[in-house]
Amino acid sequence: GAAAFSATICGTMDNPQVEGEFKVASGSLYGYSFRKANAKVRYSDQRIAVEHFQAEAFDGYLQGEGEFYTTDLSYNAHIKVDHVDASAAGQFLPGTIGRFTADLGIHGRGNDLDQLIVYGSASAADIQYQGLQVSKMDASFCKQGPSITLDYLSLGFPEGGTLGVEGTIQDGSKLDLAFYGDRVNLAKIAQLVPAADVSGYADFKGSVHGDLSDPVLQAEFSAIDGKLFQQPYKSLRGSAGGSLHGVKIDSFSMENGDHET
Repeated sequence: GAAAFSATICGTMDNPQVEGEFKVASGSLYGYSFRKANAKVRYSDQRIAVEHFQAEAFDGYLQGEGEFYTTDLSYNAHIKVDHVDASAAGQFLPGTIGRFTADLGIHGRGNDLDQLIVYGSASAADIQYQGLQVSKMDASFCKQGPSITLDYLSLGFPEGGTLGVEGTIQDGSKLDLAFYGDRVNLAKIAQLVPAADVSGYADFKGSVHGDLSDPVLQAEFSAIDGKLFQQPYKSLRGSAGGSLHGVKIDSFSMENGDHET
């Protein structure tokens, strides 16, 4: 985009020192549009420092600071994201509707995405993912190239219940995750997986390991007041594990009144 600036320049021709304020009314960066960008910029000793950066992007607001070294094209940045529309940032949040806030640290070098490190925290309220309504979301993470470390991801649902996930995804496909749920409405599972004919409220914990194409899952669960494939129950509990090749049920019991199945 077109920039307006005022700056002072001093020093020598081979090592100038520049300090000024830059403004861009509208423009784009790597294909993403922004508006009303402004920042204070200083250049000295092959280092560009950006302070008090502000802009409108993804139908929300960005602010932060950073530095860029011209010798090796490395950079560091601290960005705060406020009220960003997930649908406007679809590549990063596919299938998500709602608005997010985040506090991010960024470190990288040139266009090498394998060396790009993004870490920080994010939160949201009243969002939808693949049609699933979430009343509150909080997360802390670190993404290095194609790998992600998830310190925690916590989801709260409008009718009550929470779901948590933590662990790592290496190289975009190798899973090492733990998950847990507290009074989760099992109708949510049927909403995401129509073939799962189940309802009730469940507590569970478990883990997922292995390759994304064929993960191995192990879980313990208990549930109350629902139906499993049209069979009503008052309480249900068990443990199971398996993969796409098969499931092993270690224990299972289902009670409805005085009758146990």
